[in-house]
Amino acid sequence: MKQLLYLITALLLICSCSESEKVTTGNIYGTVSDKSTGELVPIANVLLKPGSIAKTTGTDGSFEFIGLEAGTYTIEITKESYNSKTEQITIVAGQDVEKQIIIERIPAVVTVDRDILDFGDKDKTSTLSFSIVNSGYEDLVWSAEYECPWIKEINPSNGTLKYGKTEPITVVIDRVKLAGGDNETKLVIKSTNGRSELTIKAIGEIFLLPVVVTKEVEDITSKAATFHGEMTHEGNPVYSERGFVYATIAQPTIEENTGKLVAEKDATTFSSAISELTPNTVYYVRTYAINEDGVSYGNDVTFTTEIQPTTVVTSAATDISMNAATFNGKITDAGIPTYSERGFCYDTSNNLPTIANTKKIVEGSDSESYSIKVSGLTQETTYHIRAYAIQGTEVIYGNEVSFSTTGVEPTILSTSSATDISANSATLNASIIDAGIPAYSERGFCYSSTTSTPTISDIQIAVTGQEVGNYSTSITGLVLETTYYVRAYVKQGANVIYGNTISFTTVWVATTVTTSNVTNLGTTTATLNGVVTNKGTPGYSERGFCYSSSTTTPTINNDRVSVAGMGVAGNFKKDITGLRSGEIYYVRAYVIQDSRVVYGNTVQFVTVELPVVYTNSVTNITSSNFGLNWSAIFNGTIQSIGYPGYTERGFVYNTYMNPTVSNSKKVVSGKAAGTFYATITNLSSYKTYYVRAYAKSPSGTIVYGDNVSFRTY
Repeated sequence: MKQLLYLITALLLICSCSESEKVTTGNIYGTVSDKSTGELVPIANVLLKPGSIAKTTGTDGSFEFIGLEAGTYTIEITKESYNSKTEQITIVAGQDVEKQIIIERIPAVVTVDRDILDFGDKDKTSTLSFSIVNSGYEDLVWSAEYECPWIKEINPSNGTLKYGKTEPITVVIDRVKLAGGDNETKLVIKSTNGRSELTIKAIGEIFLLPVVVTKEVEDITSKAATFHGEMTHEGNPVYSERGFVYATIAQPTIEENTGKLVAEKDATTFSSAISELTPNTVYYVRTYAINEDGVSYGNDVTFTTEIQPTTVVTSAATDISMNAATFNGKITDAGIPTYSERGFCYDTSNNLPTIANTKKIVEGSDSESYSIKVSGLTQETTYHIRAYAIQGTEVIYGNEVSFSTTGVEPTILSTSSATDISANSATLNASIIDAGIPAYSERGFCYSSTTSTPTISDIQIAVTGQEVGNYSTSITGLVLETTYYVRAYVKQGANVIYGNTISFTTVWVATTVTTSNVTNLGTTTATLNGVVTNKGTPGYSERGFCYSSSTTTPTINNDRVSVAGMGVAGNFKKDITGLRSGEIYYVRAYVIQDSRVVYGNTVQFVTVELPVVYTNSVTNITSSNFGLNWSAIFNGTIQSIGYPGYTERGFVYNTYMNPTVSNSKKVVSGKAAGTFYATITNLSSYKTYYVRAYAKSPSGTIVYGDNVSFRTY
C-alpha cells in the first residue's frame, strides 16, 4: 500500500510539470529493521548528510527525505542499545531511492552507576555501596572480580541481574591493611557480554613511631637510681606504652633479657625509680615507646652504681683473763667490692682506737663472725677495741667495746657428772676451788642439746652463792632420750669463765602391760583384765583396753575404754557392756606413755549365747485309778544348745501360767540339741495345767519355752 502511494505521488508530480520543465530532484524512502529479529525499529534517529537533516522513524520503522538535489548522501542511523549504522545513497534527478537499513543491537552488559567509590579518611568509613544496572534486553549473569588485600567483602559478589533492573552492592574495606596515604584499586563487574569497571579509593593512616629522649640518671646509690625521659613526639597512632630498658650492655631492648620499667603516660616528661641494682656496676639505660607501628628507643645514658659499703660490728670480748681475751666481731655485709682485710684495733687510752693503734688482722673475706685470741695484755687494765674492715682505700670501723683484764681468775675444779637423771630431769653438779680476785659475782650452769660447748647464750641456770666448794641445781623440762651438754660457769666482772663439758642422756624405760583372761562373761557383758608389769619412765598417763570383733590386733582406733589411774604398776580391770551374744571378740590392754601407745598381748573371748528352747504339744494325756490320777508326756525341743552349752534341761508345770523351776520341775538327762520328753504322773483331775520346757546355761540363766496348756477330766 505504501509503495502504491509513492507511485501515485510520483505520477502526479510528473503530470503537473510542463513538458518544457526539467526535473532536478529525487526522493529517499526507507525503513530501519532489527538484524536479529527482522522487526522494524521505531523511533530510530536518522541523520542525512550533507545538510544534517534529522528525522526519526515512525512506529512502522519508516523514514523519508523528499526533494533532494541529485548527488551522493550519507544516512546515519543511531538508537540507544544499538550500534550506529551508516549507509551511502546516490540520488538521480527525477528518481526515487528505496533503502532498507538493518541495525544491530549492542551486546547487553551490566554497568555500574558511578565511576569512583571513595572511602576517604576523615570519618574512617569502612562500608560504602554502589549499584549495578542492566539496561539491556536480557537477563545477565554477573560476578565481581578484584585483587586487593584491603577489600574485606563484596556483598553480593555474583548473581543474575534481570534486564531493566538495578541492584545495590556493598563494599567493606579493612582500614588496618591500608598503606599509608592514597590507596586505589579496580573492581571489575563481569557480565555475559562484557565488563564494567569501578575505581575504589581510600586514604590509609600514615604511621609514625613516637620519639623519646633519655635524660641523665639521678639519685644513684649502690642499688638504686631514678631514670628520666622526655616524649618529644607521641607518634601516630599515639603510643600505648613508654618506659625505660636497662642492662649492663649498650643499647638494651625490650626483646632481650634486660630490665624494663613501664612509666606513667600523663606528662611530656616521665621518670621511674629502680632498686635492686648491682653495686659498683656500669649500666646502660634508654627510653622506649610503643605504638601500633612498632618500638622506638631514645639515646643511651650510662651510669655507675655506687659501691656497697662493708659493714662490721664489734661484739663483746670473751674468755677474759689476766693477760688475754678473745676479740669478737662480725662482717654483716661483705660489701661490693668485697673488703680486702678485716681484724681488730685496740688501745688502752683511745676510746675510739684505729688501725694506727694496735691492730690484729684476721684472715677471711666472708660475711660471718670472726674472732681472735689476743694475749700479752696487762693485768687489771681497761682496753677499748673496735672491729674493722678495709674496702678499697677506706677503713670501716665497728662500734667500740671495752673490757678489763682480771686479777686472779676463779678456779673451777670441774663440771661434775650429772646425777638423778630421769626422762625429763637431772641434777647438775660442779665445784669451785678458788673464788678469784676480784671474787666472781655469779655462778651456775649452761646446757644445750645441740652444741657440745654450751654458753650462757644457750640455756642458763644461775645458782645462788659466791663461796668456794661444791654447788648443784636440778633442772626439769628435758626431752626424754636426748643427750645434753653441760658446762659450769662463773662471771668475774664482764668476763665469763667456763668449766669442762660433761654430757648425759635422759632415760626412757618403756611401760610394759599384759592382757589377762576375760571374766564374768555374759551375753552382752564381760570384765576385761590387765596388768601393768612396769610403770616405765616417764610413767604412763593413760591405761585401758581396746577390743574388736573384726580384727585380731585391736588398737585404740577400735572400741576403747580407759581405766582410772596412771603411773602405777599392778592389776586393772573394766566391765564393758553392749556386746553381741555369741560373738568372738579380741582384746588388748594398753597404756599411753609420753604420747606413745604400748599394747599388751591379744586375748580372745566369746560372749555367752543362751540356748533356744521350744515347748511342744503335750501328748498321751491318760487317767488311772478310776480317773483319780492322770498322766501325760511333756515334749520339748532344744534348737540351739547355746555357748557354752547348757548344763540342764527339763520341764516345769503348774496350774497357772508361766511356771518356773521353783514350781514342779522335771529334769531330763542330756545336753544335745534336738527333741526331748518326760512322762509326768499323779496329775489331778479336772485341772488345767501349763507346762514350759527349759534349759539352764552354765552361768545359771534359765531359758524357758512358751506356755503349752492341757486339761485333765
